[in-house]
Amino acid sequence: MLKKMVLMIGVLSVVCLAADTNTSEGDLAAMISRADKILAKGVVEAAKEVDEVFLAAVKLRELGQLDKAEKYYSEGLMLSPRNMNFQLEYAELLAARGDKAGAVKAAEIVYSIAEQQDLLERAAVVLGQKLPDDVPLLPDGNLEKMSVCFVKVGPVDDWLVQAAGRKIRETLGCPVYQFDDMLVPGDADRSLIERVKESVKQDINWSHPGVIKYLKDKSISAKEQVTGRQAFDILLNGFKSENNTEAYDSVLNTLKYLEARDKQWDANNLIRILVVRGPVRDNLIVVGITACDIFGGDSNYFFGNAINSPKCCIVSSCRFSERYYAKPDNQELLIDRLHKQLLSSIGFTLSIPRSKDPRTARSYPGGIQEHDSKGSWLSEDCIKGFEAGLGHALPEATKEQTRKMLNKVS
Repeated sequence: MLKKMVLMIGVLSVVCLAADTNTSEGDLAAMISRADKILAKGVVEAAKEVDEVFLAAVKLRELGQLDKAEKYYSEGLMLSPRNMNFQLEYAELLAARGDKAGAVKAAEIVYSIAEQQDLLERAAVVLGQKLPDDVPLLPDGNLEKMSVCFVKVGPVDDWLVQAAGRKIRETLGCPVYQFDDMLVPGDADRSLIERVKESVKQDINWSHPGVIKYLKDKSISAKEQVTGRQAFDILLNGFKSENNTEAYDSVLNTLKYLEARDKQWDANNLIRILVVRGPVRDNLIVVGITACDIFGGDSNYFFGNAINSPKCCIVSSCRFSERYYAKPDNQELLIDRLHKQLLSSIGFTLSIPRSKDPRTARSYPGGIQEHDSKGSWLSEDCIKGFEAGLGHALPEATKEQTRKMLNKVS
């Protein structure tokens, strides 16, 4: 089961599959026999057990039997071609065997589909190139033209920031930069539970014997060391010992509510961090980009949020990745989704209203399906808004795309 989960996720496959370096000849023969039996089945049935085929490929490669390993990688990828980890391993194996053409072909697949920085960097090595790095750092001093600057809020892959920057520069025709510092929110901004812990602590009787015992058992010497979750545990334990069912249920329900949102970051707080710690200045739109899921107010999640004074927005790539939906990587779709949201959020920093045309990039989507159904082109009103806000005409290619789409459906 563990192997199947790892192979499905496709992240730590090599570590897990290569854990046993002392495979005997008998074990190896058994692996190969299982793989051959699977490959003899019909495609649909064989695909269900393709992990065993890759297991044989990885082990053979590990033992230096590259010719045999190539066979099982090749057969496995015919059954599971969207597994980018094994596509890349196959490319690297072919490169090691001197098959440059085959290695390049496999690496190009990874380079165009994968969403992970490390896979893209390794694919670039096989291709004999580097990942694009043409979004420059934000210069010091004043900016003459209205510009956009991307700021990482928490860890974000470099390639995605670069791709997003190129798309915005191409669409809006303005200078695009990246900030050289990553902004890391504090615990209270990353966790709802941590944010409310001080108010929870106010309801705790710190001299109660049960509380004192809890602190001693947890080796906590001062109440300042108590985490948000521990503060809730202390309250719950106290109400339980007092048989105060009503208070216990109330606190438990509050904790469950917070836990359901604790893996999300508050978009409004991230905006505040950008304003306080970001490169805010005249003629600059600050675009925070985070890989974390975000929410705000009563909304369960946001794709993005923005303010127009100062011009700051935050956009999350989390739900734009197919990995969020337990699907294979789709780099092109990820970039398209992110680009449309960036156009919406950047537009809001310039006080440009949403488009009323559901076919256009800046129309409101009720979810990811509606977001995907939108085009990547701007309505005529949005073009006028961007030109007024940015102080220059948008690229002709951007306006031509809109003309073509309107002519196409009119």
